[in-house]
Amino acid sequence: MAAVNCRHFPRCGGCSTLTVPYKEQCVRKNRSLEPVFSPFKIDILPIIPSNPAFYYRHKVQLPFGNQRNGSSRKCVLGCYSGDSHDVVDQYECMIQDRDCSIVAWCVRDWANKNSVPAYNETTGKGFLRHVVIRKGAATGEILLGLVTNGERIDGSRRIASMLIDTIQKKIAEKSSVVGIIQNVNTRATNVVLGNKEIVWWGRPYLKERLGQLRF
Repeated sequence: MAAVNCRHFPRCGGCSTLTVPYKEQCVRKNRSLEPVFSPFKIDILPIIPSNPAFYYRHKVQLPFGNQRNGSSRKCVLGCYSGDSHDVVDQYECMIQDRDCSIVAWCVRDWANKNSVPAYNETTGKGFLRHVVIRKGAATGEILLGLVTNGERIDGSRRIASMLIDTIQKKIAEKSSVVGIIQNVNTRATNVVLGNKEIVWWGRPYLKERLGQLRF
């Protein structure tokens, strides 16, 4: 498969080999494993290629950030730039599942439309810290998590209903949001999740299938 480029590459730290043809990526990964396991005299078999090679990531965890927009600030969302905590405002991703990307961008649009502030690591102020999304590859069920710097938000059921309505119009027909969860993390830490969760809507889990197994 030929290499594919993205408007955010290479500034975005989400991937580092996007412009390398996928077949060559597998070869390089094989080579990187050989010295790790050679002391144990373990033979490394050729990597079984993924199918698909793009849009396969079904867990998405993205930080919010602040960006100056004239005299005001806007909320940005995406991966950190390489070796930094500067958030790259994401509008394209060749790695994430398309529906997961759509969900993330809908949350960012809602935050900017309603002036919901992003968390600032330096000052400790701001509300939105991360968005965490999981999707069942076989079931199409999507769980949306919002990590916040504090618990209070007015009208969570109304917000959830609005987000779901917007998201469902944009994602694939066989996909559906089954729950929206608020995770509260008020600590001054790089650890993403806190200890308290609040269900805004739906259920706090998704269903998945792997062969004959059900999860």
